[in-house]
Amino acid sequence: MQHTLRIMTLVLVVSIAGCGGKKEDAPRKDLTKYVPPREAVRFILKELPLDAKDVIAIRKQTKNDDDIVVVGRIGGSENPWIKDRSAFTIVDRSLKACNERVGDTCPVPWDFCCELTKLKKAKAFIKFVGADGKLLRKGARALFQVEELQTVFVRGKAIRDKEGNLTVIASGMYVVRGT
Repeated sequence: MQHTLRIMTLVLVVSIAGCGGKKEDAPRKDLTKYVPPREAVRFILKELPLDAKDVIAIRKQTKNDDDIVVVGRIGGSENPWIKDRSAFTIVDRSLKACNERVGDTCPVPWDFCCELTKLKKAKAFIKFVGADGKLLRKGARALFQVEELQTVFVRGKAIRDKEGNLTVIASGMYVVRGT
């Protein structure tokens, strides 16, 4: 009996030590130490643009081909990303994501489904293009290490369509990384 107890204790100690070691050795995703890949370097702004305006204000004031700096949070739909391309939507910071509402258990808080009546006039589409004018062929999430609901400041050229939608052809982006 005493021998069995010793073996069980030894197994428990080794298991705990093994788990602790694995946790310490596991790589951590630290977005504050993001090193951009070659394709992203030219778009990374090192300093926060002080002349940025929120999406709603930019949409009201901007004409086609204006140079702008817009700030917003990534989201606006269940999937704000364009697969394998560097583009996404942002939403005005005045809108509340579902996870910011007491008692809301929405599994996709970045779709802003609680703000549907305001959402259309509070969104902008952000595109990162190469010298050929085509979208970069790498997903923005991977290229810039960004996530839903993350705040971004985007410098670029405004493109307006007939319906008043706003697309920004980005020339630079500042990403607000973890706190």
